[in-house]
Amino acid sequence: MQTAFERPYKPVELTASTLEAFDVRALAQQLMTEDPFTEHGRNGLTLALGDHLTMVLTVAKTGKMALENHPPGPVLLVVLWGALSLTPQDGQPMVRLGDSQFAAFAPDVVHTVEIHADCAFLTIIGGKR
Repeated sequence: MQTAFERPYKPVELTASTLEAFDVRALAQQLMTEDPFTEHGRNGLTLALGDHLTMVLTVAKTGKMALENHPPGPVLLVVLWGALSLTPQDGQPMVRLGDSQFAAFAPDVVHTVEIHADCAFLTIIGGKR
């Protein structure tokens, strides 16, 4: 089980024989000690890559926002702790997520993400890279 990482980090390559476990809480806590988080309020790490799946761990401070995300495939966003909202650009209602909640959405759902409480979240993106 991966409980820590060193930079540069090489994501786990998802192949026919891959079976890897991650302690995402420990990895997220480590991300919060790095310069990008302390200086800019956000940090992330691509944990795994495959032909049909990408898994990214992100940590962010309250008030940080990412504008107009255009996911390349369907997305599952899992909040490990904290709170955030997803606001679709097409007028659909905002979705607010907290600890242990998740949202699933299609690649065509262009959206913004706003952080309401310091958080860690896992983004799992499907589709070919």
